[in-house]
Amino acid sequence: MDRIPLIDSVVHPTLDGSWLKPEQQGFTTAHLLGEMEAHGVSAAVCVGMLGVGDYEPRRYAEALAPHEGRLIPAAFFDFDLVRSEDNVEDHLLALKAAAYRGIKIHPRFSRVTLDHPLMKTVIVRADALGLTPMLCTYFQDRSGDNARNNLISLRGLLEETAGARTMLVHGGTVNVLEMMEIVRPHPELLLDLSLTLCKYEGSSVDLDLAYLFKNFDRRICVGSDYPEYDLGKFRARFDHFAEGLPREKAENIAHKNIAAFMRLEADAAS
Repeated sequence: MDRIPLIDSVVHPTLDGSWLKPEQQGFTTAHLLGEMEAHGVSAAVCVGMLGVGDYEPRRYAEALAPHEGRLIPAAFFDFDLVRSEDNVEDHLLALKAAAYRGIKIHPRFSRVTLDHPLMKTVIVRADALGLTPMLCTYFQDRSGDNARNNLISLRGLLEETAGARTMLVHGGTVNVLEMMEIVRPHPELLLDLSLTLCKYEGSSVDLDLAYLFKNFDRRICVGSDYPEYDLGKFRARFDHFAEGLPREKAENIAHKNIAAFMRLEADAAS
């Protein structure tokens, strides 16, 4: 099988190239584009992170604009900026006007729980405006309010927002198979395997990932969580799980699912 183009569901190039630790430097859009070229990644969803890499929504969108179609902007949704449903609407409209295609809902960084009084509004209104809600499901960090976020509270939120397209980012990590069972009855949900795909190599999670690739090729997408993992690792892990799959299934997982979910196909057609 020749190399299938990938769309990376979650990457974090930063304005100043820095990442979470002081020694982590050089993670600019230029560096990312070089990795994309080298490893057959045709597009990547670039997610800004509040307080990281000199992130500021307007400047982040402007930095990605020259690479429209390849670098897809997703903004960090800052719950500190909203106090009412009207605030949510205004904030989302401003992000849409800045050409964002999605919003990252990061309970741990935002210090909020999944039962936040405005969480449902954020997800439902974002989807209605064409801003894909990308909800982080990394619940292993039990510090602060994140200790109250878990698969039970996630199920409750998804029931409240039923019908709204939502990408479940990182696939619940070590709970990825249970997450698939949560997603399965809801056609509006997409299970994202970024981070999880690369992090747990050699563990029992590999069996779960192989099962998902084989049986749920229309319900999952893949990513690196760059710079947590480089795109070479991402490519190798995708190729490992795609080996032996019918090409149609592999292409669904590699790029077709996320392109349809985030309405990127309409961009290509225009």
